[in-house]
Amino acid sequence: KRMVAQLVVDKRPKGDYKNKSGLRSPHEYPVNILRNIALEEAPTDHIMYVDVDFIPSVGAHSHLVQQLSLMDVSMKKEKMVLILPAFERKLSKLETESSSSSSSSMESFHLPSNKEELLPFVTGVDVNNIIAPFHLEEFPPGHGPTQFPKWYTATETYQVDYDYQFEPYFVINKVDMPLFWEYFRGRYCNKFSWVGELFLAGYSFYVNPSSFLIHINHEYSHSPGDSETTNHYDKMYQEFDERFNNGYLREKYGRIFEERDDYDDDDDDGSPLSDGNED
Repeated sequence: KRMVAQLVVDKRPKGDYKNKSGLRSPHEYPVNILRNIALEEAPTDHIMYVDVDFIPSVGAHSHLVQQLSLMDVSMKKEKMVLILPAFERKLSKLETESSSSSSSSMESFHLPSNKEELLPFVTGVDVNNIIAPFHLEEFPPGHGPTQFPKWYTATETYQVDYDYQFEPYFVINKVDMPLFWEYFRGRYCNKFSWVGELFLAGYSFYVNPSSFLIHINHEYSHSPGDSETTNHYDKMYQEFDERFNNGYLREKYGRIFEERDDYDDDDDDGSPLSDGNED
């Protein structure tokens, strides 16, 4: 087996990415540039798109390879992604107050190895539902379209509809796949914008019935309410609305972009809330 290492040097002047304290701002982290480097350097046709603070269920690789082999003929004819439902542990108030780092509580927790072990923690009253679909309450559009209640009893792969701001984790064939839009930096818009482009490019969304991801709780590097975060959010939304949607997508997809009323949500306030994962 071969490991590919890529060294990326940030040569931007410090003034381009420092905060008021003169430190490197997490909001200027070139996340989409690095994602594209990883995609281009991956030695396989299929890749799993997932954030670093998620752990796949035991045996996910073999299960996904098996499912992809069954879907291989279809995947060659139809652009599609295979979603892994994402979950998180719900920390109790006592755990949150007793530890300055929520990740320490997770280290002693036995992660469910498979779907059979997972379900009692999600749906069973005897364990107080200590695992839940990832950020479903905080940001429903992010993972809600996965249709978790359907997944609980699913034994076969099923298709779901794309919804605006959907940002699942999945396996995808990277051949001829649109890359991440590299102007997005740090948090906000960088994930669901890519999924939205996949939808415009004709991809369908399927959910695998057995494998899943669990988020490792951790402290975040910034406060959602501070002025620096708010300013960055405003800046990224402007990029999303003006340069990504009305510039890049409109120019690249033309009539497809104009005619797909289901690409975005005209009923919202015109402002994407956030990427569901605040990493």
